[in-house]
Amino acid sequence: MKNIYKILIALVVLVSSVELTKAQSHYLTPWPGATHTYNFADVAGGNVTNWWVATSTDGLTKAVHGTDYTFVTAGYDGTDDRLEGIGVASVQLTWGASVSPGTDYYVFLEVKDASGCINLKAGKVTIVNTVFNALALDVTTATGNAYGTIPSGDPSLLASTCPDDVVSPVSNDGGYDIGSTQLVFRVERENSMNGWQFEYELSEDADKAFAVTNVTVKDPADALIVSQDNTKTGVVTGIASVNNYVVVYVTVTNQQDVVLDLDFDLLTAGNNTKDSAGAIDNGAGADDKAQHQIKPMPVINGFSGS
Repeated sequence: MKNIYKILIALVVLVSSVELTKAQSHYLTPWPGATHTYNFADVAGGNVTNWWVATSTDGLTKAVHGTDYTFVTAGYDGTDDRLEGIGVASVQLTWGASVSPGTDYYVFLEVKDASGCINLKAGKVTIVNTVFNALALDVTTATGNAYGTIPSGDPSLLASTCPDDVVSPVSNDGGYDIGSTQLVFRVERENSMNGWQFEYELSEDADKAFAVTNVTVKDPADALIVSQDNTKTGVVTGIASVNNYVVVYVTVTNQQDVVLDLDFDLLTAGNNTKDSAGAIDNGAGADDKAQHQIKPMPVINGFSGS
């Protein structure tokens, strides 16, 4: 039966899958919205330390705290526009979600010792010029946490499967239920640390009729984001910035003797696939489409006898 088949496939997936690898935000070239730690070595523990971020190399033109960046580390003094402390050699800050790619910032540290002597040093940081990208992958034959870890092109992922089992096989009382098949897609974001959203559409390659009874979207912790009934298109909003991917469950009504070549497409024309800073998906491409084929269910018609 199909359920046993899925368990076997899942075991293969869990053994063979590896962690997704993709470009990451770097502390010297951060993405808008990214959080990074910045350190200076050999800062004496008893010295007065002051940190700030500037847009000029002399440190006099300060970046806007709360807009260009925000200190995560405690100790920020809004009056002096800096983070003040004793022997603070490491700070964590979050870059603004709307900072412009290509902009240079300078993370400054000023150290004053007991005699009143001062040293000043800065590290240059350039906001990376990335383009937000959303992509879709068919992960129907993966289960559990493999939805998030299985890489594109893994041989354990099958692009063609049989329909899921009939729900109610007894037809005498009119209760026959041919059942439905659940397809599973992963939608990922790249080159952004902000909240995000996407627009999708489900279609069939040869325009064959098919029915979608439900589309459910969940985050990596299996928390519900949205559930939509009887729809083949929609906009999924409010995906939190901590989530690099979501899982989309699509329930399709089974049919006898019909091959369904179903496409899950991310739509870009309406500019609804974007991050919360307004960065639009980089455009329709091969990674905006995921496909899965539901094989034909054998035909069984009227029950009779003599």
